[in-house]
Amino acid sequence: MKLLIIVLLMLIAARFSYADTTDFWHVYYNQKQIGDFAEYSDSNILTISCSAVHDNDSLHVSYFKDAPCDDCQMHLVFYQGKDRVFESPKVFGTFSLLSVPIAPLIRFKKERSSLTVFYAEDNRQLRYLFNLQLR
Repeated sequence: MKLLIIVLLMLIAARFSYADTTDFWHVYYNQKQIGDFAEYSDSNILTISCSAVHDNDSLHVSYFKDAPCDDCQMHLVFYQGKDRVFESPKVFGTFSLLSVPIAPLIRFKKERSSLTVFYAEDNRQLRYLFNLQLR
């Protein structure tokens, strides 16, 4: 009888509660982490000094979500205003490291402008990640 009451209480509790997971991502400049964001982060702005960038420097994004897909293609998409200006190479698998060299991004630098970075998985809707300020 106690077991039945416990099970019923658990079922009632489960009915009125919910589990929620949010996507999150880490951003690296070469091997150093420079950003740690989640789906509901308030300030998603990263700043990189163009004068400190070397030819072989890279920006890496590790994106994590609760529904992995091993055969999906992922990549980063960069917008300047409404213009799609750059894309990272496509990789397979949700938890794959997304990488892009920084040097080609510098050519999009304008005074006080930024690049808006999105995560793309197959042909689904883009997910906003962060704004990249190039100073």
